[in-house]
Amino acid sequence: MRAFEVMLLCAAAVSAVLTCVLAALWRSQIAGVREWLAANVLVIISHVLFAIGWKYQPFLVLETANMAFCSGVVLLAGGYQRFFGKNPHYRIFIPLLALVFFVLYYFHYVTDHISSRIIAVSVFHALTAVMVLQTLLRTTRADAYTSAYSLTFARVLTSAIVAYLLLKIAAEMPFIATPTSRVETYVDGMSVVFLALGFLLLPALTTAGATLATSRLVLLAGQEARTDYLTGAWSRRALVEFAVSEINRAARTRRSLSLLVLDIDDFKQINDAYGHPVGDTVLVHLARQSMAAVRDIDYFSRLGGEEFAVLMPETNAREAAEAAERLRLVLGAAGPGGIRYTVSIGIAQFSPGQDWERLYKSADDALALAKREGKNRVVVAGMDDFPVTVLPPGLQPGGELAHDAGAGHAPSN
Repeated sequence: MRAFEVMLLCAAAVSAVLTCVLAALWRSQIAGVREWLAANVLVIISHVLFAIGWKYQPFLVLETANMAFCSGVVLLAGGYQRFFGKNPHYRIFIPLLALVFFVLYYFHYVTDHISSRIIAVSVFHALTAVMVLQTLLRTTRADAYTSAYSLTFARVLTSAIVAYLLLKIAAEMPFIATPTSRVETYVDGMSVVFLALGFLLLPALTTAGATLATSRLVLLAGQEARTDYLTGAWSRRALVEFAVSEINRAARTRRSLSLLVLDIDDFKQINDAYGHPVGDTVLVHLARQSMAAVRDIDYFSRLGGEEFAVLMPETNAREAAEAAERLRLVLGAAGPGGIRYTVSIGIAQFSPGQDWERLYKSADDALALAKREGKNRVVVAGMDDFPVTVLPPGLQPGGELAHDAGAGHAPSN
């Protein structure tokens, strides 16, 4: 019995460590962590009850320990479903748990047969493990929003657990027809290995879940650092990273690459007239309209304040100018809550030998020229024959603000 007690102690210690890890992850509000944390608490309780039950055999303690462990496995499976954006189906487990309890009670107090009890619990565990594996296999890396490594690790580990449980069930089947077996005889034999691995079932699945949660947390932190918190556009830092990569690719493949830099005309007037919250609403409106208008291969970024940029791979200056003019008209057509605004856009095409700083300066100089020439227009660096800008309705030359008749002075939130 000493080996069995050591095994319980080790399993409880592992679950305690994982509980601490999950408690730290709980504050991240990642879906599924709460269920995994509760599952490990139940496992620790079950280990304590197992230790008492095997040694002293009080009434229903072993059954209670098994039910606590099975409930923990159910919560673990539910945590995986919630982690991947699905609603756990706990109700289907209620009759299964009741059936397991009946089998445990019958083969303990009516006919004492430990192999039958182990098979019943193992079948239940196998069903939940298969459910977890099914959830993992049906989820793509993009849907999971986690690293390929952590997702593969979870799939491989869960597959190994399912294989172990099936092997465990097969190993116990020959003992069903044997007479009543005693606990001491069972745990002193080779089957102690199966018991030890069984107690590590939930910690192993929890480890896989914690790996997935940690990976998602790292990706979210990286995404937050690369995304503008207000508009959802790429940050300036992210754009520079993308630009360096695209410049290298354009230099290597001799493909076209263009940069648009756009700025809201007289944005200070919006803030002064309507307040900064309305100004933020205008920034969000511009970002949403722009992200909907650009292509999937383009990079839309907020450089700071009311200045934005679009990096356009596979695009020459004239194509970028045409896209910029369409974007200018879209943004000037209607603003949020009746607020109308215009943008000036400067464009530069990548030339061999340019780096990001030179490409950006060229587009920024074109933007400055657009401002000096009257705002609300597109200017392309080194391209004088671009068509004259046509002002959209409701706007005055020079970019002066106008708003729809009858519209409120501020957009509704």
